[in-house]
Amino acid sequence: MQALKHIALFTKNNFKQLQRKWYSLPLLLIFPVIIVIMVAFFIAQMMGSEEAEPVQVGIIDLDQSKETEMIANIMEESPDISQFITIKKMTEQEAKSKIKRNQLAAYITFPDRFTRKLYTGDAVDLQVTGNPQQQTESQLVHTLLKSISRHINGSQSNILAINDYAKKLDISDEERQEIVFDQFKSFLFFTLSKDDHISEETLRNEANTSPIEYYSIASWFIISTIWLFILFHFLHNEDEVNMRKRMQLYGVTEFQQIVAKIIVSFIISCIFMMGSFIALLQVLNLDFGWLDYKQIFEIMGTYSLIFLISLAIIEQLCHSVKFKILLQVIWTGSIILLSGAIIPTIYFPLRYQDLIEYVFTTETFSLLIHILLEDALYIDVQLLYITWIISIALVTIISLLKGRIQR
Repeated sequence: MQALKHIALFTKNNFKQLQRKWYSLPLLLIFPVIIVIMVAFFIAQMMGSEEAEPVQVGIIDLDQSKETEMIANIMEESPDISQFITIKKMTEQEAKSKIKRNQLAAYITFPDRFTRKLYTGDAVDLQVTGNPQQQTESQLVHTLLKSISRHINGSQSNILAINDYAKKLDISDEERQEIVFDQFKSFLFFTLSKDDHISEETLRNEANTSPIEYYSIASWFIISTIWLFILFHFLHNEDEVNMRKRMQLYGVTEFQQIVAKIIVSFIISCIFMMGSFIALLQVLNLDFGWLDYKQIFEIMGTYSLIFLISLAIIEQLCHSVKFKILLQVIWTGSIILLSGAIIPTIYFPLRYQDLIEYVFTTETFSLLIHILLEDALYIDVQLLYITWIISIALVTIISLLKGRIQR
């Protein structure tokens, strides 16, 4: 109870400190807005001036069945896929030759006995051979094929059930094969004809397809992060060493003061973030409902707490004020860079992309893009909540250990 009183007291004191410095705070908050908007506008103009060409992909059919031929034709002619990928049938020798000449990003191979495995319950996989010189494009093709294979394997049980049921009927093998083939076609059309299929699998590069919208959201995200950093340091006590000794005499811990700083920084930054977010919606002319606002607040609220706690952890671990600020600046710049707000994560090396997905800033910015540009109805913030819980545990453990060492 005494700890809560101390936190409330320092929270009130921090609000008074902000009130006394009200004349300098707006300048500090407006300055990063001007800089980031100018840089984002420049990058958006550069990205928007480049016309993205479709990725060239080959298809090799070793099975030579009517099922694989139909899949190849649909993939070749699908309007949703052809916007981003140009698919052409070819032989294996021709595909390898074009890979060497850097004329193909990748080629897809339907393995031998593909159809037989499909109808007998064995796992069916489409094989993708990428071009080392076009790693990003190869990753796009791999993501698409992984999605298609997952849908085919998911519908395989239904096809097998229908096949087994048809065997019990008094019909010929040809009629049974026709029934199974019709069922296969229905599942295939459902898989490849979904309008949001490509966007769900993040094959779209929003930085190229919607550069103004993408970098407007990125700018808001970066500015919000900088605001959090500025507000956290705006409450810094100059006479920190002497003040800490005085507080210890009254039973006040450094952890309680940091919690008060986090609370004040969080509240003020949320006010600025939500105000600027409403302005962003007006600029982008986006129609938002109550549920969308709730999701954005949930995402950015959790992200803000994680980021502020990470700054607190660095503050707890470092004694030198200059070194502490340097580490926090490096940390802030690193997580902004990894988020994809400056450079889309699709351009990062492939071997790092799976690891980057677990960075909380990358997850936050990805969720923002899903909601604002892809109209996602459902988001999963589980990773952010897990990161938040871990960060709370870390800062608490570090504070307790530091308190014992100081005593």
